[in-house]
Amino acid sequence: MAKLILGFDCGGTKTQVDIVLSEEGRREVIDTFFVGGMNVNSFGKEQVIAHLTEAFAKVGPNRLFEVKAIGFGAAGISNPLTQEVYLQGIRQAGCGVDPLFIGDHQAALWGAHAGGDGMILIAGTGSVCCGHIRCQDEMVEARCGGYGHLIDDEGSAYALGRDVLSAVVQSVDGRIPPTVMKQAVFEQLGISTIQELIGFIYDKNTGKKDIAALASVVDLGIEAEEEAAFCILEKAAGNLVKLIIPVAEKLELSEGPLSFCGSVLTKNERIRGLTEKKIRERYPKMRICPPQYDAAYGAALATGV
Repeated sequence: MAKLILGFDCGGTKTQVDIVLSEEGRREVIDTFFVGGMNVNSFGKEQVIAHLTEAFAKVGPNRLFEVKAIGFGAAGISNPLTQEVYLQGIRQAGCGVDPLFIGDHQAALWGAHAGGDGMILIAGTGSVCCGHIRCQDEMVEARCGGYGHLIDDEGSAYALGRDVLSAVVQSVDGRIPPTVMKQAVFEQLGISTIQELIGFIYDKNTGKKDIAALASVVDLGIEAEEEAAFCILEKAAGNLVKLIIPVAEKLELSEGPLSFCGSVLTKNERIRGLTEKKIRERYPKMRICPPQYDAAYGAALATGV
């Protein structure tokens, strides 16, 4: 009998919803649409519920009646308030399904390998590696990293931006040679002095995304063949590989599939290439492959329906 599953990839700025048809062991995405973000901390309870209401309206009353499972993949999903808000939105829509709540990294993992064994390495604003293997009828999971920019997130865009800024101030002091990255940072921020730079860095309104936005500046240093830029690149790739090792060892996936996710690894060819090189030095038989499906489909798949 055909069943419908809803998979939510709840982002900070937008949410992707996949409507998946499950029939006789086969699953097919029959519709995909987007609504506003569903981060309760960013949007607040009422706005998130409004976005959920919009999503269920797009599903439509006829299809909603056929929904047998809902999977939510979201950052901070372990927060009881987030789950409470999502449940309220479901009930207001008149849907009696009890949803599955998983982290956004777990949803991406389920989608990347279509529910099969494997790992993903995520390097966007933050960074984390996670993987799972099926053991009898259960999924055994492992993860490494992802503890936030204040104490972790090595190899992420934030870490790259922070290291660019570190190189800039060191070059001003004379600890390292002058760098083209200094002028690039000044131009991007619209400033002209080191005092203004320090003011920007420590301004209470400057967040991790503002620092992460400076990550691409390292490419200018690489093009200028500056040692400081090469050191930043080497550090980032090395730290990303460190995230993989504990997961690969715990799950015995040294020859298993690994997918890259996040802007640092999907858009920066230099970091991606160096990271791949270091992975192959450590795990020559590890299979690096693109994700098969997205996180919204992964959230639907994780429901097991």
